[in-house]
Amino acid sequence: MVKLNNILVSIMSALVLTVTSTSCGSQQQKSQDTTQEEGNLLERVFSRTVNGNNDEGATTEDDGDRLPKFDVDYINSATGDKWGFAMTEGDGSGEAVAVAHFRGEGMQGYDIYQMRAQGGSRYRLVEMPDKDTGIEVYVLPGGESIRVTRQTAMRTGYGTEAAGSYVFNTVESTDGAVSSIDPGYTPERLAIKAGDHGGKFETLESGEEAYTFPSGEYARSQWVKDGSKLYYVDVSGCKMKDNYAHDGFYAGSDGSWDKSVHCIDSNQLPRNGATYVDDGGKSWVFQLTTDGDGTIHGKAHLSYPKDINFKADYTVKSFGSSAYSLFNVKDEFDCWHAVVLDGGRTLRVSGAGVTEVFQQIR
Repeated sequence: MVKLNNILVSIMSALVLTVTSTSCGSQQQKSQDTTQEEGNLLERVFSRTVNGNNDEGATTEDDGDRLPKFDVDYINSATGDKWGFAMTEGDGSGEAVAVAHFRGEGMQGYDIYQMRAQGGSRYRLVEMPDKDTGIEVYVLPGGESIRVTRQTAMRTGYGTEAAGSYVFNTVESTDGAVSSIDPGYTPERLAIKAGDHGGKFETLESGEEAYTFPSGEYARSQWVKDGSKLYYVDVSGCKMKDNYAHDGFYAGSDGSWDKSVHCIDSNQLPRNGATYVDDGGKSWVFQLTTDGDGTIHGKAHLSYPKDINFKADYTVKSFGSSAYSLFNVKDEFDCWHAVVLDGGRTLRVSGAGVTEVFQQIR
């Protein structure tokens, strides 16, 4: 971080908004006593500078307010974008300044923002000298995760992402999944309990496991608590494995919630007109539209290899969290659960107990 901090000093002095190119150098080893002393100094200066802003009536930071961690990266696992926090030597006035720096996956440099404390572990980001960006950072309990909320779209390494809330975690964080919308949410909150209303898991003749009710109906797009575990059944009605559910949480190899995998905390769209192909030669092509109110709708086209000669069109329903349900326009029983990953370059498609991975080829 030494090299990056030097760059931040230069940027703050010149009031430049974006660093065009840089790389992070390694921090020189310091003694334990020196490191502790420096950390204490950074915290005192950070508390003073983020609260000593230009807003009239700014108050000192509450004792309960949390600071983000300095000189570590907070990473969004779905997009690869990164946020970091550091101190600079100031803007020419001699006063140290606390800054946040953002780097989108694939970007050549950093975007730099000055920080303004809002209380309650929340910080407003401004472009120097004092232009509001509509970006707020909230430090989650423990300091291992931050939630970044944007009022407007923002440029990232993959282009422009919509407004909304996104969670970033430190590499060292061992906490489980965190919901960007509600940090206290887990799949258990809205799960149905196995046995209620006569429902149960049963194995179909084809070998898949489905959760059925006495009426013959299947549970769909739903977490089910069975004993100590939570299982996800996708839109096809079968237990889903190795994919993300509609709320962004991950169902592992046995179909149960895998708490070691961080949830998807952004809503990525498949790339319009792009062809996604799996190892067997099947392909998907999407054409989606986003309305002014954020509603996503459109169609998807599935093609099998020539020797099978099957094609079908599907309507697309968006759940958020990069998850979509696909419904065959001519066959109500033909439906799939799709999740967009890697900035729109990868699809995981689940149905009838199987999950397949599709990569964009053009």
